[in-house]
Amino acid sequence: MITGLDHIALCISDMEKSKEFYSRLGFGLEQEYGVDEHGYRVALLEQAGVRIELLEFDEYYDGDQDLRRFDVLGIRHIALRTSNLDNLMDYLSGQSVDFEGPRLTSQGNRQIFVYDPDNIVIEYQEKT
Repeated sequence: MITGLDHIALCISDMEKSKEFYSRLGFGLEQEYGVDEHGYRVALLEQAGVRIELLEFDEYYDGDQDLRRFDVLGIRHIALRTSNLDNLMDYLSGQSVDFEGPRLTSQGNRQIFVYDPDNIVIEYQEKT
């Protein structure tokens, strides 16, 4: 039985740039380590129970975009809920984080989109 989401793994190109970016979104560093024998580094970030795992590799797979592989850059998007989109937009603006929106979904919810340094899309949605 599923009890919750443990983490979201993102294959990124620059660990320091990504850690700095996600810290501006309010994520704190939970853990960081290297797996030298496999040629990659990991940083676990957390905010409000949401954990993001950043993976930086010494070498990246350069073939087809096979999403079953760990060493392919990206993910389609991450969608996070917020209870107050206006406050979030003010916070992001204060952190110099650009965003698109707000937009209304077909269900009438409000959403904005942020792009990380590897152009991974982070959607914030306020349910109405």
